[in-house]
Amino acid sequence: MIRFMPATQNALKWANQHIECSLAEDARGIIALRDDIPVAAYILQNWTETSVQAHQAILDPLVLKHGFFEEVLKYIFDEAGRELIIGLTPADNAKAVKLNRHYGFKEHSRIPNAVRLGVDMIIFTMHRDECSYYEGNRHAA
Repeated sequence: MIRFMPATQNALKWANQHIECSLAEDARGIIALRDDIPVAAYILQNWTETSVQAHQAILDPLVLKHGFFEEVLKYIFDEAGRELIIGLTPADNAKAVKLNRHYGFKEHSRIPNAVRLGVDMIIFTMHRDECSYYEGNRHAA
């Protein structure tokens, strides 16, 4: 059984082992558990009045079929009241780039050689009103 819950400090540390980022002081997140074992997490940090930076670690892609991304969107847009999600993704992480585009993130810009020589950092963004996976947009007429 897969369930989602707010990430504890231990869960954030687990996620950080699978994501190339440093945890900020304001880091929060959502973790997916299968039989009480972490299998996916979103770290949300660097909060501003309107945005948040998101990092994902997904070891079991089945969490996506069980609504993990939608749960993250509800948290960011409804509970936290933010309008924009920002994601920094190394250009050589093909799976993450493909997943970001699938979910509707748009490439805002690239920073050449920001990861290492020859590997750009892609800055992805997603606005609340452009997100087709966000339940709040499906009810608007």
